[in-house]
Amino acid sequence: MSGHTVVAKALAVLCHLIIARILVPEDFGLIAVASSIAAVVSTIRTGGVQQILVQRFGEFDLFASAGFAISLLYGTVGSVILLACGSFVGDIYGDPRIAQLVVILAADPILAALSVIPQSKLQGEMRFRELALLRIVSTIVQYSVAISLVQMGFGVAGFVVAIPLASVVRAVVAWSTARPTIDFRRLFVGWAPLFANGICVLGGAIAFAIGQNADRVTAGLVYSIDSVGIYCFALAISMQVSSLLITNLQSGLLPAFSQIQDALRRRRAAMKSIRVLSILASPICCLQAVAAEPLFRLLFPERWSPAIPLFQVLSIAMIFRLLSPIAGVLIQSQGRFRTYLTMHSISAAVMLFIAYVGGVLGGPMGTATGVLVHAVAHFLVFSTAALGSEIWRWQNFRHSVGVATSLSVAVALGAFSIELVGSSTTAHSLLALLLLALVGPIGYIVTCRFTAPDGFAETLGLMRPVVPQRIGRFLSRLQTTLPRGTH
Repeated sequence: MSGHTVVAKALAVLCHLIIARILVPEDFGLIAVASSIAAVVSTIRTGGVQQILVQRFGEFDLFASAGFAISLLYGTVGSVILLACGSFVGDIYGDPRIAQLVVILAADPILAALSVIPQSKLQGEMRFRELALLRIVSTIVQYSVAISLVQMGFGVAGFVVAIPLASVVRAVVAWSTARPTIDFRRLFVGWAPLFANGICVLGGAIAFAIGQNADRVTAGLVYSIDSVGIYCFALAISMQVSSLLITNLQSGLLPAFSQIQDALRRRRAAMKSIRVLSILASPICCLQAVAAEPLFRLLFPERWSPAIPLFQVLSIAMIFRLLSPIAGVLIQSQGRFRTYLTMHSISAAVMLFIAYVGGVLGGPMGTATGVLVHAVAHFLVFSTAALGSEIWRWQNFRHSVGVATSLSVAVALGAFSIELVGSSTTAHSLLALLLLALVGPIGYIVTCRFTAPDGFAETLGLMRPVVPQRIGRFLSRLQTTLPRGTH
């Protein structure tokens, strides 16, 4: 994970702090429903081209021109679909404001398609620093324009206008950075290989997008737009850590796995990635759930307090949403695009059903619980499909139990810290968070060292080269103290 990526995510968090103070739940609900619909349709803009070009990066120059034409074609189709379904969407949700926002967002698929080829080249060349800079620039443009327009009185429309504007800036920066060569005489040469696998990848990507946005899309159908805003705000805050890590995973693992020719080594690399990520991400997600009450009272206005229990449930769900993409990327790197499409299609259908039924029966909390149940099932099914019996080996089961035990210790210590200090005032909330940030990670690290030694040793080995020298020497000494057979 690069410092640039952390900066990009820190900017996004800062922008959410500002947005929480200038938008009310109703505004947030309108934006969330409209942008979720647009996100599903906008997935079509790549035509599966980006994943295919990265997976077959050795032939990038041969297919880049055809890929450029295909992505523009699909981007145009996506924009037309959003324009056509604007009024239809307004009728379904019974709110013409959602229709207006969807129509504004119709400009985004064609504009975002302009970035597909340069981003494919950057990803294939593993230029993650430049990809992170792209995210920083687009984040700054999107949120600065959105906040300015909202403050000027344009309301939620101003917030949504910023999304296609950010896509334009991203395209300009991507082309100037990657500088791919497009031969306009070959725009229609080589479509067949891209279409053959691209259709499956595209279908899988659309199904994945449906699954990721099903809770927000169905929420607008089953409860009030204010409640939708509360739920979507909790989801947006809980996703900050997961979106940071998922973006890096999807950018880095596909080219890395594609370069490993031996199938067994590729599966073992994926399993190691799951173990290491579970060690790093699980405590963050669990501790942010424990810290929810003082965190919200310290950072957000009182109107967002109903989001606290939703945030706690969704934070746990994010653990499994973080781990699942590894299996999906492995399936793509194996060239099993039909399997990828089939499994994501089934997963999307299940998620739509769970989100709708959960919303009807339990409102926002029912939806959040449905997301958690689906995330666990999705991870187990996809990991089994990608890794086979490897995922169920005793070593990996022991690792899971060890991490769960360590999380229990960290959560107990964190909850005790908050109970001890309380969160009735700003000072108490700040002190509770500081104490939790101290005792929670210490309890987790000490316990994890003994209960999940294999994953702990692997994590130390990966962290050592990317931290300052003194910390690296400390990690080396710590690793040598582990029981034999764990490193």
